[in-house]
Amino acid sequence: MLKMRALWYLVVMIKPVRQKCRLLFAIYKSSLHVMFPIISSLE
Repeated sequence: MLKMRALWYLVVMIKPVRQKCRLLFAIYKSSLHVMFPIISSLE
């Protein structure tokens, strides 16, 4: 898992596709906003 993350960071550093990263981060953040209430309601 850690190796995969390190590899991902390396790829991001080599190919600075900032718009794509920003989009992925936005999707990640919005999915967190959706997932968090679901997870907290399950508990």
